[in-house]
Amino acid sequence: MREINDAEGHAVGNDVLRHAGDILSRTSEGDTQVARVGGDEFAVITLLPGSDTVRALCSRLTSAVADEGMSMSFGWAVCPRDGETSLLLFRAADERLYAQKLIRSRLTVAEVVAIPTQAERLAMHSRIA
Repeated sequence: MREINDAEGHAVGNDVLRHAGDILSRTSEGDTQVARVGGDEFAVITLLPGSDTVRALCSRLTSAVADEGMSMSFGWAVCPRDGETSLLLFRAADERLYAQKLIRSRLTVAEVVAIPTQAERLAMHSRIA
């Protein structure tokens, strides 16, 4: 977003954000909210069951904006698994977003979307131990 604002001005940047919002609204499902965290970063808060379902949604969102020449990062949280308050859900989505940013340069989008949650990592560890 910064590049667009710097090169074209804030009015054009706002138009791009509105267009992105339309794409995200059309692509998201059911009880899902997509909110801008900042820049090109978005939080996906949903009631969708199962991590695979949410990862698939994030992958579709990524593809939908890419089809329009945009690149965005998505962190996600599932209510009530990741929390029951807006703050807890936002923190969980932000944690996943930050993890994605750290590893983006080394993994594909599909690999990033497939990163397990902390709860999933703990469950895997308990099955191994």
